Amino acid sequence: MIPQSLAQSPLDGLWKQDCRSNTIRTESFAGPSVTLEENYFTDAACTKPILQFKNTGTYIVINEQMDFRFVSVSTTLQMDAMVDDFNRRQVCGFTDWKINEEKELAGLICRFFNEATNTQVPKTDDMRYGIYKIKADYLFLGQLTPTKNALTPEARPTEWNPQFYIKAQE
Repeated sequence: MIPQSLAQSPLDGLWKQDCRSNTIRTESFAGPSVTLEENYFTDAACTKPILQFKNTGTYIVINEQMDFRFVSVSTTLQMDAMVDDFNRRQVCGFTDWKINEEKELAGLICRFFNEATNTQVPKTDDMRYGIYKIKADYLFLGQLTPTKNALTPEARPTEWNPQFYIKAQE
């Protein structure tokens, strides 16, 4: 048996969701590495970007289970009004946000959109435990819920998220 890190995985490549609720998500798999990008827009057609969240890490799969380890968690602001707002509110403790400059946030506590809600950003080496399946050129991941939140192997999702990804043509 060839270890997954040496064999080509059926996940390898770029997977993309259509614009939905002013957001486009992509998952890019290459060998044992994966990058998730969540791109947010001001418009429903997803043409005017405001910010991007990016998680990079490594993963292993066994059958339809996927274990993900964070390497980096970052945000890039893409609109001057967002830069002004984040600097004013000192989001994640920073006052030096700049447009189109990626900022590493792993392990920080941030108030991204709601000044009253703290968000614990995953730390480097934090794990997430998920499920996946591929049907033709569609990738389905596990549906997160309050009890199936992927934070432990026991809290691994058991249902499929209906918001699938489509394999990008190479």
